[in-house]
Amino acid sequence: MSAKTAASGESRTLPPLTVARFEQATLLMERLVDENTDVFVGRMQAYRERQRAATSRKLTPDEAASVAAGLAASLSDDADLVSVAEDVQAGGLRAVDEPSSHEVLLAAGVATAPAFLNAALRLVALIELPADIFEAAYEDETLDVAIELHVKDLRALDLDEARARAVCALDYLSLKAGAGSGEGLRLLARVVWQALNQAAEQMTPMISSGLSSLTDSPPPTDGTTERSSTEPAGAAL
Repeated sequence: MSAKTAASGESRTLPPLTVARFEQATLLMERLVDENTDVFVGRMQAYRERQRAATSRKLTPDEAASVAAGLAASLSDDADLVSVAEDVQAGGLRAVDEPSSHEVLLAAGVATAPAFLNAALRLVALIELPADIFEAAYEDETLDVAIELHVKDLRALDLDEARARAVCALDYLSLKAGAGSGEGLRLLARVVWQALNQAAEQMTPMISSGLSSLTDSPPPTDGTTERSSTEPAGAAL
């Protein structure tokens, strides 16, 4: 397949899409889902902990009384609720305001654009690798190194030329796989979206419920909606 880029006007002939190369493309997309899931989970956790730290405070009298009521129920019947509440408020328990599910998702969502770009660069590099370089790296199990070296060259391109080459390579992959033009780009978008979904599911039901509400899909039924919690001083989940 010969492709003419809009930016440079140069024709580029892509290497044959062998079964081995196609297999590596599918494996790369699986890894991209897992890698981006970890990235999104890290973003969510970091944002949540920053917000918890920023809102950490001593218990209010009402909050202390609520905690004391729970403690008193497990103590003797003649426990003095007021005294227990005073002890709770004087102790190390602190309250924090939990960020909403949409806030946490937004913190992860800002990473979707770089994730998509990184995924596109790596997949395009794999498709463009000259046949001799691919075969040697495949045999030596150094394909990741070869891909990263090609990614460095792609990053140095003018944006228009890089976009044209990406569209050409991804269309080449989708057409060879029996799909329509443009399916390669849509597949990459689904890779990133799947990673974001998995990250939401790994966090808490509340986060997953927030993602469901953004996509009009049914939310989980075992989630929690509390926006405030208590923790010992210095404790972190």
